Amino acid sequence: MNFSNILNLYLKKKNMSLRALAIRADVSGSFLSRVSRGQKNISVELLEKLVKILEIEPALAETIRSQLLKKEVLKEYSVKTPLEGWDLAQKRDFTVLRQWYYVAIVNYTNTIYFDGRIENIAAALGLHLESARVAVQELTDKGFLEKDENGIIKKATKIRWSSHQSIDDIRHFHSQMLDRAKKELTEKTTEDDFNRRLIMGVMLTVPKSRVEEAKERLHNLIYELANDLIAEPGEEVYHLSAQFVPVTSPKKKI
Repeated sequence: MNFSNILNLYLKKKNMSLRALAIRADVSGSFLSRVSRGQKNISVELLEKLVKILEIEPALAETIRSQLLKKEVLKEYSVKTPLEGWDLAQKRDFTVLRQWYYVAIVNYTNTIYFDGRIENIAAALGLHLESARVAVQELTDKGFLEKDENGIIKKATKIRWSSHQSIDDIRHFHSQMLDRAKKELTEKTTEDDFNRRLIMGVMLTVPKSRVEEAKERLHNLIYELANDLIAEPGEEVYHLSAQFVPVTSPKKKI
């Protein structure tokens, strides 16, 4: 039983729009739109709200509730690779990495505070309205965003920007994000700022034979944590990253 079909059926029965339902359920219209398309799952807590608002029959509600609980149990015990479900961006689309906020915009559309408007994006990310407008248009043209009755939504749930080679656009993006991390350290120094972030590191000696193993484990850990954090609607956009870089020069045989 597909909940997206049930949701759309009861919306039609109640003659209610997704936007109206989102307001009453206190969730973002873009999130509920993805639920209606079968792209997002809901929590049992949200189901209870929707059952009351849409007046879903008790027997049907109990069936949906049981399915959701079963999914949560299966998810807890299933074995998946960290990259499962992540769509790999095409190399031709790496140009969007030239401005850090393009990727941030794509992810901001997943937050509960996004209301579908470009003005909302600009205010949240501290962008000029025209810059946000241009970015949204390019991201829409490339298929990362789309528009529906609730405004702008993210087309793919999880997008991975990666390559097995050193790519200028990827290096430039990471450089921008390192600059923003440095700005966090030097300009945002209050206790509240400190509590909202984590910037840490360990200096250590590493056997050359274990460098590739360390890189792979860090890579998988990043995606495992990302999968866990995006499993439910969030309020903010974070950049989760890791740096594993040598501080000594490679030794040459003499």
